[in-house]
Amino acid sequence: MLKEGQSVEVKGSGVKPYLIKNTKGNYSCSCPAWRNQSLPTNKRICKHIKRILDPSSSQENAMAKGRGFPVLLAINWEKGFDPSGWWMSEKLDGIRAIWNGKKMYTRHGNEIFSPEWFTKDLPPLKLDGELWVGRGEFQETTSIVLKKKPDDRWKKIKFAIFDIINTSQSFENRQEGLSKIIDSSDNFYILEQVKCKSKVHLYETFDAVTSSGGEGVMMREEGSLYVDGRSSCLQKVKLFLDAEATIIRLSDGEGKHKGELGSMLVEMSDGKRFSIGSGFTSAMRKNPPTEGTLITYKYQELTNEGLPRFPIFLRVRSDKNKNEFLLIFKDGDKNKFWKGSVSNATVTIRFGKVGSKGQARSKDFDDPQKAILFLESKQNEKIKKGYIVNR
Repeated sequence: MLKEGQSVEVKGSGVKPYLIKNTKGNYSCSCPAWRNQSLPTNKRICKHIKRILDPSSSQENAMAKGRGFPVLLAINWEKGFDPSGWWMSEKLDGIRAIWNGKKMYTRHGNEIFSPEWFTKDLPPLKLDGELWVGRGEFQETTSIVLKKKPDDRWKKIKFAIFDIINTSQSFENRQEGLSKIIDSSDNFYILEQVKCKSKVHLYETFDAVTSSGGEGVMMREEGSLYVDGRSSCLQKVKLFLDAEATIIRLSDGEGKHKGELGSMLVEMSDGKRFSIGSGFTSAMRKNPPTEGTLITYKYQELTNEGLPRFPIFLRVRSDKNKNEFLLIFKDGDKNKFWKGSVSNATVTIRFGKVGSKGQARSKDFDDPQKAILFLESKQNEKIKKGYIVNR
């Protein structure tokens, strides 16, 4: 549920998210299903509003359809408002993790194969938090957390718990509930929340975090509810902002990068396109991600045209990309398929006659990027043998 005057963006079937508002107790949505109804505005309803009013069914339906957990997402800090009274916590450089009372998942619905000893003392409640090793250790975190077979390196991981999911209580009441049911251990703890006194206090906290290698600060509105989707009640303050985009086209480099990746044309969720030409490692320039891959980039601010200023490549979103290829081979009576996919750090390849289930083989890697590169190399081998990409 939303407080009066509060709004939230939710993902719909279109490219742009839909905006849900609570105006004097009446909910509205920008989706076509709500806008095109002939009923009075205070009588209209749509599935997106239903998800806000009944988050428990939203959770169950989303998981059943493989869409992951509908969780509260942050917007970038709106510098014009006074943050006094908001709650501040460090923005952690890890992997968002949801504990459903029995197992851990990424917010996209992929199971996290954590060791039993790591989660055995967690309560049977839905918790929202972050798995991380420490500041500046994102790659180390992903190499541990996204493995299908957990190993001893999980001893480095901490689960920082910052909220309870699926509740109509205020943020303060949710934090009080956490303090009563969570006893910090070697594996998990409640992330500290500090009341912001002023803009100066926010800047001082931000400087203290970033000067020690941290990413930035998260701010939660006093008295805010836990809602599904991107909401102004949760804001992130960073030296660089970040966002996601899909690779549309790769371009060769020049000079010392001739024959390697020079830049990539990417597309934002709103359809705007721009180029990224920095932030690539030498290994990535030699083996760049494929077109269609989702990436994260950082930037300083948006231009008046809504394009990122000084965009820099950060990483492939290995926790979101399925990285799936379907190839077909036809030659006379031969009609075969070859399908490869990457989920977390596991490559699965299925092959056989078109129309049959075929055979399947899997291979685990210790790093999602290594899994992606392996699948791409296998795909290229098949293409050289006459297979074509099925689009």
